[in-house]
Amino acid sequence: MIVGSALLMEIRNDKVSKDLLYKILLLAISLPLPGGDVDAHLLTPPPDGYGTQSMEAKIDTENNQDDEFAEAEAELLAMIKEREKKKNQKKATSSIANVLLENLDVKGGDEGEDNRKRDMSACAYCCLAAHLLRLAIKTPESFLRSIENFKARYQGWYDDGSDILVNLELTAEFATSLRQALERDRRLVNTWVMWVAYNENEGNMDRRNSSMLDYLAGQVFSYTGMKGYQLTMDIQKATMCDMSTLLSELKCPLTRQAVLAIEDVLRHEELPNRKTYFRYSRVFDPCYFSDLQTKKCRPLVYVLAKTYKEISTSTSEASDPLSIHEIRNLGDQLKQTLDRASANLVNTISKSTVNHKSHHLQPPHHHQHQPFSPAFSASNRLQQPSSSHTANTRKPTSRNPTSRSITRHHPSV
Repeated sequence: MIVGSALLMEIRNDKVSKDLLYKILLLAISLPLPGGDVDAHLLTPPPDGYGTQSMEAKIDTENNQDDEFAEAEAELLAMIKEREKKKNQKKATSSIANVLLENLDVKGGDEGEDNRKRDMSACAYCCLAAHLLRLAIKTPESFLRSIENFKARYQGWYDDGSDILVNLELTAEFATSLRQALERDRRLVNTWVMWVAYNENEGNMDRRNSSMLDYLAGQVFSYTGMKGYQLTMDIQKATMCDMSTLLSELKCPLTRQAVLAIEDVLRHEELPNRKTYFRYSRVFDPCYFSDLQTKKCRPLVYVLAKTYKEISTSTSEASDPLSIHEIRNLGDQLKQTLDRASANLVNTISKSTVNHKSHHLQPPHHHQHQPFSPAFSASNRLQQPSSSHTANTRKPTSRNPTSRSITRHHPSV
């Protein structure tokens, strides 16, 4: 409660510090299970020796900050008793106590209800923290557009606590500052992704829990910077076009190296019952799957984005795949050539899916993967061995990524 309330106060003050980053991580790894039992955590701590420990991070306690919050909480409890006795509201004298009082919204006389409100407040704080961590990957503009959807999704996970999020306003200034701070502290981001990858692969999650984790982190941090690969999967899944046909049509001198890299991932990584650590490998080291980095395969990404837009029913600006930053400044002459390639691809897809029912696509920024199943059906996987042209792809380990990370265990929220 104290850490969560402090987080909210710093958001309101547009304040970003290193101490705030560790508050966010503490809350994120303490996510309660959907339903609201704060003593039952969604995430299991990775075992000792998992990853590479670089430091034991602690929240800064300089200037007696913990004492300040403890005093504020004591002040809050005293005010609640005074309210019950006098049956009127007394204004808090401490700014921190004001935040606590506002978010607890305690009505005196019902200790069980008070505790429940505290628990649900903790759920909201933890969920918000996990959502904030996507700024390590997303632009401030994209992140701010996602807030309303996040608030709606929260209500499907927890029965209460959404009142804390309803009036939450995050400024572009705060989002930009937090993104910059996360970029400077990759160990913290690595730690969060390590927890996510470990629980996706080794945890015992039901569908509801895995869906929640996938929304908060899985679909955010998987395939980082691999827009071409993501769009290929999106098009194939939505149209049911044969994967070999799709990749064959995409292959040309401008795109050959990237297409070979996609084939390599499909043959060697996206296998049935394969652990999914590789999907997060570029978070830990951008040299993984380097040929599929968006800036290295811009012609392929443009063709896929153009194709996706042509066959998609979504028309919103936010979902326009042609707004991907790396392909905005391609030359007009090159775009004309790639537009013709896209038109041919759309025609090929139409012919190959003529016997299928119509499929409607989702906006690319809603790209999802299934944590516990292969990326697509076995019938659509490439069956033939690789050609002599081998993609320049570094192979990640299937287990136990060796990212530098911060050792953490569940704190009390």
